[in-house]
Amino acid sequence: MALVGPIGMAYVYARNEGVEPMSASTIALSTYLILNNNFVMFTPEGATESVQVGSVIPMTWTGGQGMFTAILVSLSVAAIYAWFIHKDIRIKMPEGVPEGVVNSFSALIPAAAMINTENNININPNVKLTLGSHDVMGYRYMGTGFLLEGTARFLKDGEHFKMMQAKYPFLTRVLEVTVNSCKQTL
Repeated sequence: MALVGPIGMAYVYARNEGVEPMSASTIALSTYLILNNNFVMFTPEGATESVQVGSVIPMTWTGGQGMFTAILVSLSVAAIYAWFIHKDIRIKMPEGVPEGVVNSFSALIPAAAMINTENNININPNVKLTLGSHDVMGYRYMGTGFLLEGTARFLKDGEHFKMMQAKYPFLTRVLEVTVNSCKQTL
């Protein structure tokens, strides 16, 4: 279910945005697989300790447990992909090149930008995040948003990483944001 989710959701989102949907689907599935662990723990019969088996797709997060991540990935990837295409930030091919080839090359720049997020954070850790909730009273009515500004870094070990991985075993990294300012927007 979670393997099909990114493909279908990204496809429909991209199609509704008026861009070529197959590339968005492919990037969404690739991103989802990259975000998941590529190993499982296995205890052989008669053994007391588990052994890590690599180069696999863990079944745990391909079903219902992975759907939340699949939804976030597919919608984020499709929105970013559509933004790049609408801004015409892509590799352009000469006339006469088959449409399938043109679409494949058009997807390279958006795909590289999305996969390169960790490097971007390492180069410039300053981030702006927007959060919203319909359960918090805004200035005039229920529902509000907040703009957070701060610095980010990816954690691959340590106390906070272990705490998050205990709750979400598929994690390979955790994005930690140190908030410098928070402004209510609504």
